[in-house]
Amino acid sequence: MNTQLDSFPLTALDRLGQRLLPGQARRVGHGVGELTVLAGRIWITGHRDGDDDVLGAGQRLRLADAEHVVIESFDGGVPAQVAWRPGRPVAQRFGWRDFGALFAALARRAAPSASRAQGCMS
Repeated sequence: MNTQLDSFPLTALDRLGQRLLPGQARRVGHGVGELTVLAGRIWITGHRDGDDDVLGAGQRLRLADAEHVVIESFDGGVPAQVAWRPGRPVAQRFGWRDFGALFAALARRAAPSASRAQGCMS
């Protein structure tokens, strides 16, 4: 195929997605997320060791690390429509308040051990 790889990855998209023109290859993104084919078919590589796949309209693929994943419209002259939904970072999934409470609890738990260690050094 005569394909040119765009240097910019997909961005978080609205539910209408983004067109992937024939001959246009795109990097998917970074981190965890879900790629959905809204229309057409895409060729996808880089998401598993040495395996390429073709996904059709309605299919979704959850990616653990999208940094090296590349997609391209699979059907010669037909564009595809795709949506990339990045996952939320761990702190956001649990909420900032919960993350702070967890960190505070760990710090409180570690404090007595730290004082005992200091006492032993005197």
